[in-house]
Amino acid sequence: MSLEALVTELTETGLDSLNTDKLRELKRICKKNDGIHIVGAFKILLNALSKEHAQIRISSLQALNELFRRSHRFRLLVIAELPQILALVFGAYQRPLSRPHEYAAKLKMLAAEFMYAWVERYGAAYQRLVVGFRFLRYVERVDFRAAARAFKRNDPVQIERLRAINIENRNEYMLRSLLAIRADFLAMRPAIEEALWMLDGCFAILIPDIADLFADPGHSYAEDNDADIDEIMAVMAVNRHAVDIDVNPGRILETEEDNGNAAVYDVIRDYLRLCVTKYEPQLRVWTERLTRLDSIIDPELSTLLESVRRLSSRVVDVVPKCADLGVDLSFLQKDSGGLCDDKSEDEFEDVPADFHKTRNTSGKRPALSESSGAPRHKRHAVFSLLGEPGLESDPTYIRPELLRNLQSQTTSQADASDTTLGNSVEDRLRQTAPVVEYGPDLMYWGQDTVDANTSGLEIRHRFLGSAREEATLSGKAADSLRKRAVYYSDAVAGANGTEFGERREIKACRAPLKGGRLCPRRDLLKCPLHGPIVDRDEAGRPQGGFIAEDNPPPADSAPRQSTVATAEAVSEVEWRDWEALVNQKNPPVPQQKRAKKKEPAAAKTQQSQAPSLGISTALAKHKLLELIDTDHALIVVPFHLDWRASSLRVLLGASSTVALLLAVNGAYVLAKGQPLQSRGIASIVEAGFILLSMLGAAWVLARESRLEAHELDKRLGAVAGEIREWTGTYADLRTPQLPTVTTYMALRDGVWRDVPTLLLVKDDVIALGYGEAAPCEVALRTSELSELVLTRGQALTPESMRSWLGQACRLWDPQTTGHHAMAGRVLFLVLDTPLKSHLQQIARHHQRTDKSVLQNQICVVVRLVMLRILPAVALVAVVANAVIYGVVDVGQRSQRHMAVEAVVGKTAYVLFPFACTALWPVYWIAVRIFTNACEVVLFDTLQRSKTEYEDMEDIDEFDVEALPPTKDISVGIGAILERMRWLWMNCDYRNLSRSSNLSETLGNITVICSIDKEGTIAEPFCTPEQIVVPDADEEDYAILDLAEQQTGADLRTFIIDEGWEKYLPSLRPLGLNCGLNTLAHRVGRLRIDTTHKRHNCMRQRGKILSSQDTCLCKISRAIGFTNDDLSRFRMLKEVDVFAPFHKATELLNRKDICCAASFTSAVFQAEDGPGRLQMLTDGNVELVLGMCLDYFDGSGIRPLSDRTMAMYYGLYLNALQQDLQCLAFAYRPLSLDTRGLKWPGWGSAEQSGQSLYVDIAPESPVDEPPRQFVAVVQKPSEPAEGKDAGRSDADEGDALADQGSVVDLPEHLTEAARLGLLRSKRKFSQPAAVSDRDDGGLDYTSSDLRQFATEQAFLRDAVTEQIFLGLVTFAYDPKVDVCDFVEDLSIAGIRFVYFSKAKGRQSKSFAERLGLETDWNTCILLSSVADSSYDDIVDDGYVEDHDIKAQLPRGIESIRSHLKEVDDIPLQISLFAECTPDSTREMINIFQENGDIVCCIGSALKDANTLTFAAADLAVGIEPIPHFNWIAHGSTQMAEATRSAALSGHDVANDGSISTSGALVTQYALGAALTCIPCPLFLQHDTSLYTLMQVISEARRLVGCIQQSAALLVASCLALVLINLVSALCLLPPALTGFMLLWVLWIVVPLLGTALLFVPHDENIMSTMPLKNQDHVSDMSRFAVYALIRMLPPIVLTILVYVTALEKLLADVAHLGRLASVFGRADWLVLDSEQQWALLAAQTFAMVAFVFHVVCVSSTLMYRTRSCLEFVPFRNIAWIVASALCLLLTFAFAALLLAFGEARIGRVAWYTYLIAFAGPLALLPLQDMCKLHDKKRWTRLQKLAKLEFKTKLGQHSPL
Repeated sequence: MSLEALVTELTETGLDSLNTDKLRELKRICKKNDGIHIVGAFKILLNALSKEHAQIRISSLQALNELFRRSHRFRLLVIAELPQILALVFGAYQRPLSRPHEYAAKLKMLAAEFMYAWVERYGAAYQRLVVGFRFLRYVERVDFRAAARAFKRNDPVQIERLRAINIENRNEYMLRSLLAIRADFLAMRPAIEEALWMLDGCFAILIPDIADLFADPGHSYAEDNDADIDEIMAVMAVNRHAVDIDVNPGRILETEEDNGNAAVYDVIRDYLRLCVTKYEPQLRVWTERLTRLDSIIDPELSTLLESVRRLSSRVVDVVPKCADLGVDLSFLQKDSGGLCDDKSEDEFEDVPADFHKTRNTSGKRPALSESSGAPRHKRHAVFSLLGEPGLESDPTYIRPELLRNLQSQTTSQADASDTTLGNSVEDRLRQTAPVVEYGPDLMYWGQDTVDANTSGLEIRHRFLGSAREEATLSGKAADSLRKRAVYYSDAVAGANGTEFGERREIKACRAPLKGGRLCPRRDLLKCPLHGPIVDRDEAGRPQGGFIAEDNPPPADSAPRQSTVATAEAVSEVEWRDWEALVNQKNPPVPQQKRAKKKEPAAAKTQQSQAPSLGISTALAKHKLLELIDTDHALIVVPFHLDWRASSLRVLLGASSTVALLLAVNGAYVLAKGQPLQSRGIASIVEAGFILLSMLGAAWVLARESRLEAHELDKRLGAVAGEIREWTGTYADLRTPQLPTVTTYMALRDGVWRDVPTLLLVKDDVIALGYGEAAPCEVALRTSELSELVLTRGQALTPESMRSWLGQACRLWDPQTTGHHAMAGRVLFLVLDTPLKSHLQQIARHHQRTDKSVLQNQICVVVRLVMLRILPAVALVAVVANAVIYGVVDVGQRSQRHMAVEAVVGKTAYVLFPFACTALWPVYWIAVRIFTNACEVVLFDTLQRSKTEYEDMEDIDEFDVEALPPTKDISVGIGAILERMRWLWMNCDYRNLSRSSNLSETLGNITVICSIDKEGTIAEPFCTPEQIVVPDADEEDYAILDLAEQQTGADLRTFIIDEGWEKYLPSLRPLGLNCGLNTLAHRVGRLRIDTTHKRHNCMRQRGKILSSQDTCLCKISRAIGFTNDDLSRFRMLKEVDVFAPFHKATELLNRKDICCAASFTSAVFQAEDGPGRLQMLTDGNVELVLGMCLDYFDGSGIRPLSDRTMAMYYGLYLNALQQDLQCLAFAYRPLSLDTRGLKWPGWGSAEQSGQSLYVDIAPESPVDEPPRQFVAVVQKPSEPAEGKDAGRSDADEGDALADQGSVVDLPEHLTEAARLGLLRSKRKFSQPAAVSDRDDGGLDYTSSDLRQFATEQAFLRDAVTEQIFLGLVTFAYDPKVDVCDFVEDLSIAGIRFVYFSKAKGRQSKSFAERLGLETDWNTCILLSSVADSSYDDIVDDGYVEDHDIKAQLPRGIESIRSHLKEVDDIPLQISLFAECTPDSTREMINIFQENGDIVCCIGSALKDANTLTFAAADLAVGIEPIPHFNWIAHGSTQMAEATRSAALSGHDVANDGSISTSGALVTQYALGAALTCIPCPLFLQHDTSLYTLMQVISEARRLVGCIQQSAALLVASCLALVLINLVSALCLLPPALTGFMLLWVLWIVVPLLGTALLFVPHDENIMSTMPLKNQDHVSDMSRFAVYALIRMLPPIVLTILVYVTALEKLLADVAHLGRLASVFGRADWLVLDSEQQWALLAAQTFAMVAFVFHVVCVSSTLMYRTRSCLEFVPFRNIAWIVASALCLLLTFAFAALLLAFGEARIGRVAWYTYLIAFAGPLALLPLQDMCKLHDKKRWTRLQKLAKLEFKTKLGQHSPL
């Protein structure tokens, strides 16, 4: 039953429900072909829905709903026609519903139910469906309430699912609430307890305990500092104390506020305000929220609730106590207007070394009469006279200042004498100095802090500690006091009151900025950011030569002198000379102006001759295009078809021979035949067709060979066209520095750009950092100095720079050339264009001549046919015809003239089918182009599709043998034909489909190797794995694991360890460090999107680890910091510290980490109040640890001993072995006298955030060989003094427990080396003791700061003596679906191989994350022992015990001998370590030599991958970074173009190739295009690797179809040969003429073979093992038997049809037995017209019968092993069309042949028709028998192949 009839019966029954059987039949038909039947069913249902009858519409809508719920394709069709459907079933758009009315209402109700269900189930995926629902609800006013009730009533599964989701969401919400409350409580609890402790202390002061009155005073003040003790002793000398004790309990609380205890009452009021307005409401809220939570979510909920209640009760009890003391509580009413926001103060815990000294335990303030600026005195509970104003007038009182200053009198006198010496010089300077009126700016000049706190209260913080400084004004307010506004008038007065001209216009700086704009600052002479103000052109380039900035003073220069000493040195210089000095310092500025005005030509000449750095983008484009267009070698790829092959020569020779024989036979028959024999004319024409086919095939092959040979060259030309159209737009690199992205900082157009290696040209200026390899030959200065030249691949190392430091020109130092942002790098001049050698290597190495598996199989068959079967058949035909002519014809005297036709003609027609194959190469080329077009279009569609890969409905995703997921997409035949047309007409420079054998190679891939990691198979950002913080409880460390979880639209990072909250005291400083020091959130905003890079300047300074360039805000967020917490901090300085000559750098190089040791330190200051500055540091572990003396464990600061240092250093080494990157975190509280700071940015908010480069010089002489490692042994020792004096005996016992552990610790990390570094600091080398310095506990006083000549020198000193916080490890996680992709490859019989450059252990760590085997015998090292630079190799390099259980080869040179002499382990493993590009290419060649088809995937921005891509059978370039075309610099028009392209959905490489035509091209796209020249396919960064899997699946289907089609062609050709040979042996003319043979072999069989290309996809195709490229068609005899059995029936039946038809059509043949004798004895040259037409009619019957048989045989060739019962051929629509077309055309051709003949077709017997059309019934059993036998053999071979593929690695390896 047809689909239309079925739908009609289903919808026109008039019943309320559909017929179940018919509905099931409709579903079954639609499942057959989802692409065609679904569309047809939708159209038919839509027509039925349009009928004017409500009952028909109801039935149609029900059927529509059934298909809508089951087919995505059907849903898309419904949504496309949604307006029409809504009008038909709802009466929308004012369209009335059809009658009857009662059914119309029912239709509308049913439609509402269906629409509501559709929106509920599929609305999230189909937005137009939701839009239609809203239209009906709000515009058409359709009531969906009844539909909603019906949906909930009829869908209990939905209800249960929603209920489960609600319960889960509720539990999750409660858990989140609990965690948030717990974190907030733990964070606020110390502050609350501190407030209660302060209040209790105040209560004790006001109402002291009787025991305290008689306590030992010395014990009470043991923790006071020396100054406090001096004051107490001074008061004790005054005998004015009296103690009165009143034991009346009624008078205990009779106290009132007076001048003596006012400070205590102020403290009580402050903390009472906090308790009442902040703490008590917050505790109450927490209590209410905790009581609403279920206890099942966390067993510790009750404990937390009890703690909150207990603390809340303590807070509540404080209020009545204060009321009893007479505290005025009226101030609380003013603050009761609203609850203060609970903004977390999770700031940095400043615990200084003298924490016990600075902590204020008494809680007192100075007397009220003291000013804020005067020295403060503490008030004591017992010694109340200590702060009395009249105490100093007492004659018995001794001032404590006199006691403290007795030892410093000598120093003061010396300083006074120095001051007297310079008074005379100062007086001379004052005489000539200009006079400025006194004002507020002079009053506050030199004061970095301006006091604003007059309350006298001490500022305390939860974990920043206490600060004795008073509250100060903010930076902006203080700066405004120090500024004076000066207004210019039209005439400016001179020094003597005269006017010296009008005011001068201040020019703008106009230096280029990073954003493409020009600097708008206006300064008189020098811009503080870009140097001297010079004339610049429109682009911001200096005119008349580059003006260098002032040379900075050297770091080792003498300390800066005081003002008096400086004046003495320049005593002879008058004030009028300063202007001349300024002009002398910058001479080019006025000269350049005068030259430009007076002599423009001279100025132009001077500009051309002036030295300048870098080149322009236009010049770089010109050099690249000149190289590509003229200078590069032609890249030619040899044609895969070997013209010198013996089989091809035999084919051409046989075709030529057949054409010659036909021509001779035709001429002879025309000459001798009487009457005219039409056979002669046909022979000549047939010979002409053969010759034309040979010429046409030769032309097509030559053209195809030319197109294939020049594909790479054409691709290079296309890339040149993209470069030519490039507008100079540069994209921003939005990822960290990756080894898979080889870009360099090049100076283009005066701006530093990220430029790929292959876009660099000669005369480019690049900035190399330590550890970076040179892209080509580069020179530090000029090419004449060979010792200053780096060759390609040679890294810039500190060792090489040591020998160059004496010769290097300062011009090539970035700081001396004005490029301060690149400080730390070294400028090099590019001496050669890297692209030139790159193209030469491609032309030399890209000479692949390997054939695909399919091509080799076809070649084997062609060689068999042409070299064996063809000669055998020719020999048999010639001998048989000669014998027949000699024995039979010559015996008949009348046939002596038939020698030519009997021998030559009959032999030619026997060999004629072989000659017809001369045109088959054209068919082969067309099939290749079609399959390539299918692959390319599918690949493009998959990349453009945004849907996810999903498993099929009947697939269990947890099954290890489950098939890989796919995308549900459809590829239109129109797109394929359009791409096929383009490929036929053009050279495929986009996908290289010809030279790469794209479809055949994809269909037979056996190995997929990945040669890169970062950005290709792993994410470009490394993610944090673990946090290591000190543990205060166990004096050990705690390791906390991190994990990412999708929370809504955000990917959040969480700490997954239970009970991690107890480490919050240790985690908070580290979290604040991560949140602030990443410098990505200067506005105080934590980003919650995907991982991103930092915004600091570390990357510009040099080569750093990717973890140092990854933003760590997610860690800060996971610990609990919010935007409000970070917004209160202001960054003052960013310090980028590099140590290229440090021992830490040397150790990094020994660990194969090529970069300089570095860390980032940032100085921050809290904006919401005063406090010490905080220096937060993160960076290289060895360098940071070397700068630390102590560590913070959450409870206090402890000394960082050698044992503790060795413990953390061991963790670091273990992390490196596990392929992890590690960062160390530290901090230092900085307390300095800001009045001594002479550098900008330390107080002004406008100039804060400046980035500075600091390098750390080696502490020992360079030529002194340092000791590398020291064995650290923890021994019993006495308790240390100072910071470690407080250790208990238990702590000492724990330290003794590990006294036998020995750790290899580098010498510079030992405690002695770190203390030696501390002693070498400048401030500690002064003669005065630290205790004698009156510096108020400052780290740097004004005198200390004046000793530093430069700010870098000060920061170099400040970054030492830090406090260690912890470690964070990072790892590269595989991309999404990569692990599943690797697992599914093994099911498909494809081995995934990873080539790693790292060591074996590190490679195994990442391989384990990929899911590869990491057991024994799973990793081979490709580096030789002689070339290895690793220290831990043992014998052949395998260090682990389980690595040496078998004989594994070491080095690429040992692989071939191992395969030959030992086993095949190198071909079975999936991991190779210590690989170089050369060894990787050689291993790929070894794979290919052993029959593997290798597909290589790698980074598209690593130029070293190009030759590896060329060596593989198929290469796929992958974008290692997202957003190739993310514009950072460019015009507004370009930005708009990019935005419009993004809005239109345009993809950069939407055709799977490198071509970027139609998109905005950037340097990354061009660099990828040049790198991926040999790559046929190109994957975008966010494209899943399952795209490659689905393309391989389609290629396997196409390859199998081509094999079946080739089998049909070969079998048909041999069958026709046998038919004509048997006819000749039967003394009969050929059964088929040449035209008929041409018709069958050129039209019918190729058309049927083409139809086989459209066989539906086999769902099990990706679970079969692919064939290797060796031992092709090894079981040839078996396939020959199959072919004979399957084609023997058509041969026999065709001959029977020919013989029976000829017997009936000839009048003089009485019966069949006389046919051979009668026709054989007749002279063929004298056949009359009737006999000729009878012969032609019999041959036509034979042709029709053979065509019909071939059509039947082709129906069994859909699949190789599936029978016709398993797969019905009629599911292939293309085959149905092709078969019908072949039969119709054949019947038309036969009718045309017999239209003008005299043959009487009616004479043909009925059994002839029966044989012709009923005979194929016997074909099907034979075909299925052959398939069954072949399936058994094929299944056995598949099992053997899978057993060999999945055999345990190393099973056969000898021990």
